[in-house]
Amino acid sequence: MRATVPVLAALGGLASASWGVETYVIPTGQINGTTDADSRVGTSAFDGPHIEVNNGSAYQWWYFDAVSHESNAAVVAQFYPGWFPEASAVLLNIAWPNGTVYQSTIPVGNLQLTTVGDGSQGYVDDGAMTWFGSSDLSVYHLSLNLADVGVSGKITMRSRAPSHVACGLNLPGASFDFAPFLSWSNSVPDSHATVDLVVNGTSLSFEGSGYHDQNWGAANFARSLTQWYWGHSNVGNYSLVFFYHLDLSLKVTSSVYLAENGKPIISGCSVVEVAPLGPGTSVPLKRGTEVEGWSIKIDDPLRGKFAFTVENTVTTSTQNQVYTRWIGRTTGGRDGGTNSTGAGIIEWMNNPTL
Repeated sequence: MRATVPVLAALGGLASASWGVETYVIPTGQINGTTDADSRVGTSAFDGPHIEVNNGSAYQWWYFDAVSHESNAAVVAQFYPGWFPEASAVLLNIAWPNGTVYQSTIPVGNLQLTTVGDGSQGYVDDGAMTWFGSSDLSVYHLSLNLADVGVSGKITMRSRAPSHVACGLNLPGASFDFAPFLSWSNSVPDSHATVDLVVNGTSLSFEGSGYHDQNWGAANFARSLTQWYWGHSNVGNYSLVFFYHLDLSLKVTSSVYLAENGKPIISGCSVVEVAPLGPGTSVPLKRGTEVEGWSIKIDDPLRGKFAFTVENTVTTSTQNQVYTRWIGRTTGGRDGGTNSTGAGIIEWMNNPTL
């Protein structure tokens, strides 16, 4: 990676091949400068920073979520450096079993980030958001302490499926690239998660499935797509992650990850089809369409065919018809075999300029 502005202060290089301890400071807000983006596994920690400058066009984020086994509650917490020109942000989306939904974007300060092995340990100024990831990515502890909006608590994730990239596993030399200006590392595809939060005096506690990934790119990815469909589920013995991306010409780039009993059986591109379900649905979806669920069909030349159906149970987030997130109830398994059921989170994103 070519460094152009010394924004990330490290006790080693951003592209260091060392798997020891690396420490970074990621300043709040947007920083003037240009940047490259990591494109291959092995140049830095898997869950470490992969660009040097968050300049309003180049971007990166660390994303965490957990969804209850009952498919009726969820928490999404995302740290986004440079969300505002003058500040970074914690993006929160919380859904209770009674149907109450909470959304907030909270300005925050610098991120102090340490990587050990492949894991990352982040501390946002004043402890607004902190996380600890083990060196082998097997455990993540996330804490929130956002006094100004009355949010506090913690999420613990114990991984039950190993990390991957869009078209393969976390192996040296594997590509992070997925679509134009969109790179992806999935440190925790599925986990045993426990959630204990308090939001303005109301508690939310549950057990379920947890997930953690990171996205980054050297330019604005949203202007290079028509829309995407993304989601993940724990379905019986299966851990499922899918990504379906339509570029401006409607060319599809797809990715799927499927683990069974904690062992990856499929991790690749171009072997999955994702389609919305409900009256009047199509690909691409028209804005404002009511989506009842999703069909995920996998046809892998080595492992065979799998089919999953997601029923949208709770709409947790909508942003001006650009972005919608649901809690989903997922059913499926190997084609012709016994189906299992589990919980997941699904997103539909549109190009904000179209």
